[in-house]
Amino acid sequence: MRDGRLSGATLLGDLSDARELRGLIASGGVVPDALLEVGAPGEAAEPDHLVCSCQVVSAGDIRSAIAEFSLTTVEGVSERTGASTGCGGCRPDVEKLLLTP
Repeated sequence: MRDGRLSGATLLGDLSDARELRGLIASGGVVPDALLEVGAPGEAAEPDHLVCSCQVVSAGDIRSAIAEFSLTTVEGVSERTGASTGCGGCRPDVEKLLLTP
């Protein structure tokens, strides 16, 4: 992002937003808030949803570690699962999972 406009993007795995992102880069259009959210609404709720693509950690893996070890921090989840130890892009999703019963 540069001055509220998309200047570049890297997509891993899910490429469904590629066309829209390419158009925003080319046009200099304002990036919709929905594209700035990590994951789709409710997506992280699915146990097999891949939260951390760097370390291949699913939402189910994270929820299991949270329950089994009574984890309350991203750092705790990172130590047990490896999530958020690579690029860190999944940190917001890990935080959401920590707050979701």
